[in-house]
Amino acid sequence: MNQKKNLAFVDLETTGVDPESAEIIEIAVIHTTSTFVVSQELTFKVLPKHIETASAEALAINGYNQEDWKDAKPLREVLQLVAPLLQGATIAGHNVEFDRSFLVKAFKAENLPWPDMAYHRFDTASLARPLLVADQIKAVSLSNLVAYFGIEQGTPHRALSDVRCTLEVARKLTDMMTAPKLTDANLAKEVISRLNTLIARPAIRKDIETLLNVRVQASPETCEHPTIQVHHDMLGFMGLLNGIIGVDNEGDGLVSAHSVHLSGELSFFAENKTPSQYSQSTN
Repeated sequence: MNQKKNLAFVDLETTGVDPESAEIIEIAVIHTTSTFVVSQELTFKVLPKHIETASAEALAINGYNQEDWKDAKPLREVLQLVAPLLQGATIAGHNVEFDRSFLVKAFKAENLPWPDMAYHRFDTASLARPLLVADQIKAVSLSNLVAYFGIEQGTPHRALSDVRCTLEVARKLTDMMTAPKLTDANLAKEVISRLNTLIARPAIRKDIETLLNVRVQASPETCEHPTIQVHHDMLGFMGLLNGIIGVDNEGDGLVSAHSVHLSGELSFFAENKTPSQYSQSTN
């Protein structure tokens, strides 16, 4: 098995942003398969050597204090403990080059061999950029993505909490990229599902039933539209809905109002609709 298909999700807390002068004070690593199945998880507080040079802002963000770090381990010991999780894996994280640069410097400073890791990186910040371009998020920060996907977050800016969130973000982003292509039929099913949820509420159902019985005179352009369903030059709610969603190979709307007043349901019919079902449709 190619071990480089595995992933090592890493998050570090540091005393600053420059790996040449700042130190690692906390590290968390989650080792997973390529499909994000967790095999091992480690986290350690690291004993800083020069806390007096630390950035006050950085320490305020990650919550460093002497009491919580009284049992912290020396950097060399921590690196030796996490190295097996990095060995043969692809490093993963959020803005992962930041974490990698600190690790490279730390292994070198402690005269330890750099683990044989894959050349490529798995960076959730880069993967999230399409959401930014589409104005779905304001920034590709971990906090924005956690909020966007509704992920439960522990204590922000603590290594274990952040690396767990990063793993969940990776799963969500991968699901988005590998989701089946949206088709008219799938869209119709989703719309119908949501309409069925709405009409479970009596007041909303009454309003929708009213809409289903309303017809307006359609313009010539509307009548000639390839997907809007017009009956005797009159346009109704379902006709407009099919104009949005689409039609099947026979030119019939993918959405049909199937005896709404009797069954209380809006039903989806694909290309195998029967003649009786067609006759029960409106517009």
